[in-house]
Amino acid sequence: MAIRGNRNKGLYRGKNGEWGVLFFLSGRQHGPKIIGSRQDALDYMNDMKARHRKGLLGIDELERKKQLALEEACELYHRNCPMDLLNKRGYSKSLMSYFGGSTKIILIKLEAFDGYRNHLAQRKISVATIKQHLQYAKALWKHLFRTGYLQKNVLEFLVLPFCNDSRVRFLRADEELKLRDVLSPEDFRKVRFAILTGMRAGEIWNLRWDENVSFEIGLISLFKTKNGKPRHIPISEECRWILEKQKEQNSEWVFPSPSDPTKQTTHHNFMARTFRPALKNAGITNFRFHDLRHTCASRLIMAGVSPTVVRDILGHADLAMVSRYSHLSPEYLLKSVETLSNIALHKSNVETKTEIKSESNEKNQKITYEIGKSEPVKEVEEKLEQING
Repeated sequence: MAIRGNRNKGLYRGKNGEWGVLFFLSGRQHGPKIIGSRQDALDYMNDMKARHRKGLLGIDELERKKQLALEEACELYHRNCPMDLLNKRGYSKSLMSYFGGSTKIILIKLEAFDGYRNHLAQRKISVATIKQHLQYAKALWKHLFRTGYLQKNVLEFLVLPFCNDSRVRFLRADEELKLRDVLSPEDFRKVRFAILTGMRAGEIWNLRWDENVSFEIGLISLFKTKNGKPRHIPISEECRWILEKQKEQNSEWVFPSPSDPTKQTTHHNFMARTFRPALKNAGITNFRFHDLRHTCASRLIMAGVSPTVVRDILGHADLAMVSRYSHLSPEYLLKSVETLSNIALHKSNVETKTEIKSESNEKNQKITYEIGKSEPVKEVEEKLEQING
């Protein structure tokens, strides 16, 4: 537990009773580190602050950190970053192919990323993908600065390209039926599982029976997520049936490779050999595997599920991300607007039954009131107030 106050701020007591330090100097984190007694921890922190004021902090390790190569820096970042490993590997390979894996990280300047941006553009990838590559580089440099490997974060003011990344595409019911017709039962179960759980592709392929799935409590538990926070997804009846089918393959992976059950399914192979050909055969365009996650969220919203619950199931950091799923299907919006036609208070020649539930401390009463064919709305409201009162 951290000790608050000007003098002791930065000290904390560990579970074993020993004292440690956790403080920041010029934006860099020092700790958490267990020292021993409370006085020893306080002396250590004061000594570090004194060395920092004199410019001596880290001078012994400075030369070693200057020799850090880009390849080694990426590996350090991957061990401490919650991002999906598959994406990290792709971004880091792109960086190393341009700058060189043996290039000293301290020699790479901000101006060099103008050329890197042009290099990515020449590969004819989308602006959104270029933005993701640059975001990875910014996060890498920030991590190296926070951990003391860089004296200055040169990418702090790197400008990212603007792109409209609020695209939401979800699978319509007729499109899902077309996919079912062109996919094998085993592959279609993977699509249904993605829709039922709203999980990311990396989370699905990395599922293990012993670590993530519990039939007893009915939960799928994800501990390595994009935002670093554990997430627990309830297992529905259909989802349980899919998992029981997958269990028959006798693999440690929930979705093993079709060619080798000892290995997991890789996203690249599934997309190239199964999913994209199925989309083409079904005549479905402008659709990605990640859009199955959008499908899950959109169907939950259309079913009237609270945005807070949707956020918890999908693992979004805040409700702002859930708001993008408000782009619902035109059929559903039309059905919602049509409900306005059912309001009969302002119509004549319409007979309506209104059920009013009146609750009291003693008992609950259910009262049915008949509204006349031409009874004014004001009189109806007065009668309703009398019943409720």
